[in-house]
Amino acid sequence: MISRHSVDVFKIRSSSMTNQLKVTREKDSLVISGMKNALLEENWSVASFKEDYLFARKNGLTNADTGGACFSSVDGFVDFLSGIHFRRWDGGILIDTGFGRKKLFFRDGELVFASSDLIDDRLGEVCYRRGIITLDALTESATKVTRSLKFGQVLVRSKLMTDFQLWNALKDQIRHIVKSLFMFDHIYFELDAKLRAPAEVVFTEGTLPLLEACYGYGSMYRSFADTIKPSSWIRLMNPERAEPGTFLGDLIGFMTKRITVEEFATQSKLQSTNIIAALMDLVNRGVCVVEDVKQRTFDERHPKLFGVRKFVKAYESALKLAIKAFEDEKRILPLNELRSLVDSFNVDMPVFFLDAVGNISAESLYSIYSQCAYIKGRSEYFEIRIKSMIEFLVQITGDHLSDIVGKQIRDSIRDYYS
Repeated sequence: MISRHSVDVFKIRSSSMTNQLKVTREKDSLVISGMKNALLEENWSVASFKEDYLFARKNGLTNADTGGACFSSVDGFVDFLSGIHFRRWDGGILIDTGFGRKKLFFRDGELVFASSDLIDDRLGEVCYRRGIITLDALTESATKVTRSLKFGQVLVRSKLMTDFQLWNALKDQIRHIVKSLFMFDHIYFELDAKLRAPAEVVFTEGTLPLLEACYGYGSMYRSFADTIKPSSWIRLMNPERAEPGTFLGDLIGFMTKRITVEEFATQSKLQSTNIIAALMDLVNRGVCVVEDVKQRTFDERHPKLFGVRKFVKAYESALKLAIKAFEDEKRILPLNELRSLVDSFNVDMPVFFLDAVGNISAESLYSIYSQCAYIKGRSEYFEIRIKSMIEFLVQITGDHLSDIVGKQIRDSIRDYYS
């Protein structure tokens, strides 16, 4: 991948080329220096890719009889994957995001496996970041891996995981790889109908809901990334919410002093998207806040948002009434119980989060509206979850105060359901 830094000077990033390459412009041509001799014997094509990127691709990578190649926005890519699912396609998709190559494998239209050449996407790294294993366990297990003994086998034989836990961890790894594709604005991908998965898993939620959830996560991530700046300050708020010894607990060790987003990102060896995703997770959990952020808005008058917007308004109204009812009784609404319900939505994939007072966070709302506006079926998905939050809030109020107060809240938002 060639990233343009000025009109005449370029820099090449490549996962397969370890030597430093330099590209200069001479009139209407690009001159690449620093290539290995073997590369000079091959034919390459250069194409425009996004606003400030050029893509260098070796000719003949894809067999025209069994596949094809395409640059795409991630919005178009999720539609394409949905089409593959409905066509019950068999084969593999090779994807380049500009930060490494990844593969998705389909059988009979179902996603059955994913792989990546990035260290961040390895099973152990994903398990550590998910809080499934500790850093010490990751380090010790990695030393036992051989050509004949895989990392997952080490975990099972060391009693760090059961077979069932490893099965779920493999699915977590695949979900991570898939959702990472939607953290970029554009990608390049190639189809190969002859490619077969080295192993297969089954997602009980189904391929289409999985793809929609991964796209939704990417939407939330891109919304968050667009609101922060490298110079934005990070302020620690509730460090106790990040369990010590976990990935997030280790990360807050970087925040012992006031730190900028750029300084925080450079403290980690993770790929930039993954460290910003971790920061988003810390913010969503209320562990820290990012100051001086840009606010993003979505046109709430969009015709496809009518249903979900009603439920959001109903929840906001119910929350406001519940907080006041508790304050009138000189008591505090147990927001932790409400957060536990929302956390249950996020077991397999982060869906949305609550802010400090209990409302759905701004980044989550932007993500919800984006998904509901452009993906069929997501409105119902979110409406069900927001409605469950409303009914749970009513139940909490009735249990702690009185059934009459709970009924009053439900009656006050009845118009939103009509």
